[in-house]
Amino acid sequence: MEKTVTLRFYDVTRTRLDRPALIDVLQAISRLNVADRERHITGDEILVRLENYEEDGDCVSGQFIRGQTARFRGQRGSRV
Repeated sequence: MEKTVTLRFYDVTRTRLDRPALIDVLQAISRLNVADRERHITGDEILVRLENYEEDGDCVSGQFIRGQTARFRGQRGSRV
């Protein structure tokens, strides 16, 4: 089994003000039990879960877990 670690850092900007801010969504998810934080995003093939979440002043840190049952390569979205 391949064992790799990928770190990514993001600066997220809300493009639609009628949608909740990412920080509000993450705070709501973080209040759930860890088992309730996971969602299958493509049928049963890819699972995403908010594993860890912390706030320290203006800094937010955490970890998303992605699991998959099918062998798909990671895909990057198109850049605008």
